Amino acid sequence: MSAGGFRGRHTRSSGAFSLVELMIVLLIVGTLALAAGPSIHRNLLECELDRAAAEVISLIRYARSLSVTGTPHWVGFDEVANSVAVVNSSTLAPAEHPMRKQHDCILDLGAGRNFEHVDLVSADFSGDDKVVFDRLGNASSGGTVVLRAGGMDRTIRVSGPTGGAHIEQLGESH
Repeated sequence: MSAGGFRGRHTRSSGAFSLVELMIVLLIVGTLALAAGPSIHRNLLECELDRAAAEVISLIRYARSLSVTGTPHWVGFDEVANSVAVVNSSTLAPAEHPMRKQHDCILDLGAGRNFEHVDLVSADFSGDDKVVFDRLGNASSGGTVVLRAGGMDRTIRVSGPTGGAHIEQLGESH
């Protein structure tokens, strides 16, 4: 056999990957994604829950500010419908949304909505499911609202005399 007739083994270029190498990389990436997935999902749920709690506080503050302008308003919490509404005490109609004119000021929670994983667990204002504000912005009674997503809760506390609202910090209790 001549030296020219015999070819050496075919060598692949150094820039290419073999199927085995590609499968190993995909296995490593898949394992990392599988390990990080629950943590990422929990963080997304927590973010959604925090946004929903902030939105509820905004509605409470909005109802209070509308009341100070002359007409008492209240914020009603409907656990069955999983919604929160700002209502004019005189007309018993939902208030107009401050940003989307000609829309009712109602926050729908639950499937297919902005806060699809968030549930309204409870609202208690001295046995009532609403907080009423007078013309001075004072709340009829203090109380709490509890929202839940993925096993995490956020408690919103409304002060009785002042009507101020805040999210309780984790571990905070009264």
